[in-house]
Amino acid sequence: MKYDEQYYILGEGSVASLDYNTEKSIPLRAKFSQRNPIDFDGTLYAKVYCYGNDPKKEKFNIGNYFNDPRPTMIHPLREILEKLNLFKIQFFPIVIEHLEDKYEGFHLMHCYNFISALHRERSKYDMGEGLCFIDSLSLDENVLDQIPEEERLVFCLGERTTMYIVHEKFVNAVRESEIDGMYFTKVKDWGIGDAFD
Repeated sequence: MKYDEQYYILGEGSVASLDYNTEKSIPLRAKFSQRNPIDFDGTLYAKVYCYGNDPKKEKFNIGNYFNDPRPTMIHPLREILEKLNLFKIQFFPIVIEHLEDKYEGFHLMHCYNFISALHRERSKYDMGEGLCFIDSLSLDENVLDQIPEEERLVFCLGERTTMYIVHEKFVNAVRESEIDGMYFTKVKDWGIGDAFD
């Protein structure tokens, strides 16, 4: 259980998400779910999709960070995280569009570091057909002990690939930057309700 104190889950809930379903980004959408690096040196485009309101009628406070469907952040936050030399992480420039406005200086984070570290006895979960529904999570120290720390500062949980697990060094770097937008829940405190906060 020692890693349940050291690791956090990158917040999954959000007031808004990004839609990559634009003519310029459609060819790349499927690649973001792959467990491989992406060979791409261009710029991505996304549109804002707002939960609970009509994005065509409301102006939007762009903020510093989106987590849905993939972590997307302002450039200064990317610079801070790059100093950690994150293993199997790529950043891609992305232009975010909303109404008539365009916002540059954002980067999408692609993680292809997948680790199946769910502890089968301590976690509460239901393994469905191709999907894993997790009510509470505990990380398997027998798995993580075999992996150097620098190769697991950020990883996607192998059992649930949309769940980003981040080390306390990642969390501390973000918090010390005083750039808001990202939020974290310690693994030992996380429950299924946190995914919808």
